[in-house]
Amino acid sequence: MDGERFGSFEQIKIIVRYELLRHLRRRRLYAVLFITALIGMLPLIVLKGLNVGFPEVKQWTSTYYGYISLIVIVSGAFFAGDAIASEFEQKTGYMLFPNPVKRTSLVIGKFIAAFLPVLLAVGFYYAIGVISMWATYGTIPTATATSFAYAVLFSCSVLGLTFLFSALLKGSMGATLLAFFTLFLILPIIGFVLTFTGNEPWYLPTYASGIITYIFDPPAKRVEIIPTDGLKFYVFYPDFLISVIVMAVYFIVTLLLSMLITNRKEMA
Repeated sequence: MDGERFGSFEQIKIIVRYELLRHLRRRRLYAVLFITALIGMLPLIVLKGLNVGFPEVKQWTSTYYGYISLIVIVSGAFFAGDAIASEFEQKTGYMLFPNPVKRTSLVIGKFIAAFLPVLLAVGFYYAIGVISMWATYGTIPTATATSFAYAVLFSCSVLGLTFLFSALLKGSMGATLLAFFTLFLILPIIGFVLTFTGNEPWYLPTYASGIITYIFDPPAKRVEIIPTDGLKFYVFYPDFLISVIVMAVYFIVTLLLSMLITNRKEMA
């Protein structure tokens, strides 16, 4: 049993190393870091260029780190969209699967190899934010570390969902686009419609990710009702504990489903 575990661990290490090298060869990591730097520096350049004063620190951090969801979704699509689908689309599975490599180890190794670059991008963005806040305000909000932890958890849920699409579909491009548009457009639109009808979309990971920024200035009330002419507009703020649980469940369940589907999937 110990030898089996050691063998699986070695397989995961090899897969992680190979996948990271593949990302470097395709220059995906450089592209994501460039996009991250652009998103991180552009607001600072615009404010400085227009000679506009910076807002109060809580308002600035909430606005600045609001872009982290976009970085996570783009990075997740970049590094995880073709993780499983490529083995079936490019027929590399014919060479890989007959070897004594567990498909579970394959999924775990590829997940780690996708998670590390996403973590680097998220950390890079937060580093830019921390440096700019220190230079501008001379202080760093204590909630920054907690916000970073929430961003990492959201990254895991995004990667898990992207891996699930990659395991379900045989085309890398289809899996990548489906994951991106689901997280960037479809789920936010569903959340908006539910909110408009007075239903809190607490079970959507994109809605739960709101705690990444709300931690800087937690709202006094979780629900606000704004009455207008014959209508009521609802504004919901995600609960911190429930949101953490939702993102953790998405991460665990989607990753387990990815393993199950990959184990049962046949080469065509």
